[in-house]
Amino acid sequence: MKLLGLCFVSVLLLAGSAPPKVGDEGKRAEELKWARGIAMDFFAVAGRSRAEAEGLLSPEFFKAVSEQRDWTFFGELDKHDWNDPKITTEEMAPNGNEVILKGTLKRTEYVIERNEDNTERSRREKTLEADFTVRIVRESPDGVWRIRYVRIREREEEK
Repeated sequence: MKLLGLCFVSVLLLAGSAPPKVGDEGKRAEELKWARGIAMDFFAVAGRSRAEAEGLLSPEFFKAVSEQRDWTFFGELDKHDWNDPKITTEEMAPNGNEVILKGTLKRTEYVIERNEDNTERSRREKTLEADFTVRIVRESPDGVWRIRYVRIREREEEK
């Protein structure tokens, strides 16, 4: 009797939850793909072509990063030359108007070891990694997608 009751409750729960529409899932997949493309384009040009990178930012975010006096967002990206972006996590808001992408970036740094007289003893490459988060939003229901937030945090070196 308990088994029959559990089966009945299960049927009610399944009947009450609407399955995702096939078209909606396809649309979400396309929108996630579009957002990934925007993020990858941003990382491809951010340290090399400020004008192109600015075009991918929301007006609010562009204003925020442009008004900083002692530090420039694009200057930091150029200085560190982050590259090789890999997206590891992607989330879409339930309404489909916002995507959060998380992943990793890399850069190569050269470490020069010097002798006591300051002459070069050795040189080696060192690969550094950073984690990034990018928030991309649709400005209106049928509008363009823009980057509203970027955070890049260099990983601590293992000792």
